[in-house]
Amino acid sequence: MARLVLEELDLWYSTTVHAVDHVSLVVEDGELCVLLGPSGCGKTSTLRMVAGFIIPTSGAIYLDDKRIEYLYPGDRNIAMVFQSYALYPNKTVRQHLAFALKKAGLSASEIEQRIQQTAEFMHMEDYLDRRPQALSSGQQQRVAVGRALIRRPKLFLMDEPLSQLDARLRVETRSNLRRLQQDLGITTVYVTHDQMEAQGLADKIVVMDRGRIQQVGSPIEIYEDPVNLFVAGFIGTPPMNFIEGELIPEDSGLCFNHPEFKLRLQPALLDKLDDGHKLDGRQAVIGIRPEYVQLAPEEEPNAIPAEVYVLEPQSNEYVVDLHMGEIPLKMRQDKRELGFKPEIGRRVWMRFRQNRMHLFDKNTGARLA
Repeated sequence: MARLVLEELDLWYSTTVHAVDHVSLVVEDGELCVLLGPSGCGKTSTLRMVAGFIIPTSGAIYLDDKRIEYLYPGDRNIAMVFQSYALYPNKTVRQHLAFALKKAGLSASEIEQRIQQTAEFMHMEDYLDRRPQALSSGQQQRVAVGRALIRRPKLFLMDEPLSQLDARLRVETRSNLRRLQQDLGITTVYVTHDQMEAQGLADKIVVMDRGRIQQVGSPIEIYEDPVNLFVAGFIGTPPMNFIEGELIPEDSGLCFNHPEFKLRLQPALLDKLDDGHKLDGRQAVIGIRPEYVQLAPEEEPNAIPAEVYVLEPQSNEYVVDLHMGEIPLKMRQDKRELGFKPEIGRRVWMRFRQNRMHLFDKNTGARLA
């Protein structure tokens, strides 16, 4: 199939808009790589440079060791699915699938064979003679994907292809896309701002912000080991809790000092600090995911008091909004494991699982531990 390499890719839209800033990335053969980030982070601009719709200001793009950044889009053997699907209203499904094959000069028998194979694969055999207005959103999406796949491209690009579907159909189509990509083994670059979508689809996630790559890793690496405050806050539902404070020495160890509490840092966290002795007085931020906050109905040693503000029962879990003074926090836990119902207004005590807790530098945002 194909291996995609981006080297020091830069894109300026004007002298003031640096859309893509020195992006270097390798997408391995058969891999599904998701570019993830908020609107304006540079992910779609990066995809459009790979597709050939935009010429980079500088840098190189390689597909199977061949430089392609100046090639005409039709000469790159790349297929793309757009956010809007871009279907022709006057063409049937069959005509959409046949269009690229006719342009490529294939015989009528080979075109019909590929149409049947693709329609069966996409479960669209009964819809070949329908036009887009007679199809559901999910079926239109399958036509767009099938039209791209029937060309048998080296590289498959997707620009937020599920954004127009309702929530239920998005989940169903997402799993179908993942299975399809795995079955075909086509190298795929997928753009989305939806972190749940990225975690459900990707072999590798590339988190972007302000034109730069912030972190590259597997979904579990991005979730469990974010490299900075931006990645930590962007990934996760509910989002990670952040508490600002100061690191101070105490009894040959370190404490996290906050006006509402003092938390002694345990070896599980201290062992992750490369230069713990140099962090005295450092302004820091605790990062802890809601599922690693544990509640108790009574006071416990090294526990932090808080008040239940909102209780959100979700299936077998509670999502609890807590207030620690003026600081809002979230906790998520299985109802049976919690052992009590945290009533609104009730005083509770929080314990943080420090082996799952992170420390970030408040000024740079970089992770300390």
